[in-house]
Amino acid sequence: MDWLAGAMTWSGDTNPPGRGALVSDLLSLSLACVGEPRQMPLCRLVYASLRGPRSPSDLVKILETSEARNAVEAITGALVLTPDHYLQLLEGERRVVDACYQRICRDPRHSYVGLILFELIDERLFPDWSMSAVDLSEGDGMAPYTEGKEFRPEELPRAVIEQLFRDVAARLRRR
Repeated sequence: MDWLAGAMTWSGDTNPPGRGALVSDLLSLSLACVGEPRQMPLCRLVYASLRGPRSPSDLVKILETSEARNAVEAITGALVLTPDHYLQLLEGERRVVDACYQRICRDPRHSYVGLILFELIDERLFPDWSMSAVDLSEGDGMAPYTEGKEFRPEELPRAVIEQLFRDVAARLRRR
């Protein structure tokens, strides 16, 4: 199945019906196993949501809470802030990442949550960061990824999303 073809997108004034259900539905189909429990494969999930009015201190609190919880759950990833959106990559065991995504979808601080990418992976892009944030909302931070157009995460090609997060990982390593 092409995960991008099945990714949720949004439009209009309301959240899409059943938001957050896609990963759970697919997960329930793929987790049926017989025999001894085994290490779950890793996955990578990218979602976007609209960025609402938040003070810098609110964002710091959210990041601190996320970092602590993600460390306990062995979730790694990064949050990219754009002028109008949050774009977040989460990596970890499928069940744990799915549970995290479900919490995000139910969180009233997020609006218009849309699944952008979901894939199984062999290794993490962000192995050392339970939660890092990069602010690309100022200046032309998103220009290399939008070709001069308005940033619409649901329309970005998979290759552009992957390059964006590889660039974010490289930037974080240089810190």
